[in-house]
Amino acid sequence: MSEQTIEVDQAVAPVQEASAADAPVSACSCSTEPAPSESPLQTSNTAPSHAPQRAAARLLTRLPLWARVAGGVALWALVYHYWLPIATWFTHDVLHLGDSAFASALGFFIYD
Repeated sequence: MSEQTIEVDQAVAPVQEASAADAPVSACSCSTEPAPSESPLQTSNTAPSHAPQRAAARLLTRLPLWARVAGGVALWALVYHYWLPIATWFTHDVLHLGDSAFASALGFFIYD
């Protein structure tokens, strides 16, 4: 194999990197204020933040599995215990259906 040499053109000067301090700053000559940039946090049409729910979810996921299962069973038992009185209250007091067969059927449907 023969050696190949690459000749460098001497007319090309080495490239010097300009620092940020040396770069010229362009200024607007029209004397108008720049338009404010819209930030996603500044818009008024945004949805409400879900940060509290996410924080609660992170706290629940840190609990051990046995604590989450026990809490779920306790919550289910509490709701199940009070569900029949809530269904009866709703059909009799809120809807004013009285003691008719329809009120009993609707109460059972809600309870079940």
